[in-house]
Amino acid sequence: MLNRTQYRAYLRKNKKNKNLSICPKCNHKSLFYSTARSENDTVIKCDICGDIVFEGPNITRMVPPGIYLPLPLDIFEIALKAPSEEDKIQDAEYVEVKENN
Repeated sequence: MLNRTQYRAYLRKNKKNKNLSICPKCNHKSLFYSTARSENDTVIKCDICGDIVFEGPNITRMVPPGIYLPLPLDIFEIALKAPSEEDKIQDAEYVEVKENN
């Protein structure tokens, strides 16, 4: 966690960055980065407090470790909830099999 002067310097440095979002854990404006927790597991952490914000298999599939999120957190949440192409294909195959029976 940053102290007040460090946080203000952080905000001045990232003032024009459009990817700043409010962290659900610490309620500060922050950037979010991905890091590898284990070989096959990636998590999203807050740059200010360092807490894990998102984790799971969708994160590992969507974001490589070691980068800052290229979009705000609220848009990233929407992208997480959207079905992937693999899920759409599986659903289409399920419907096709169901219609054949």
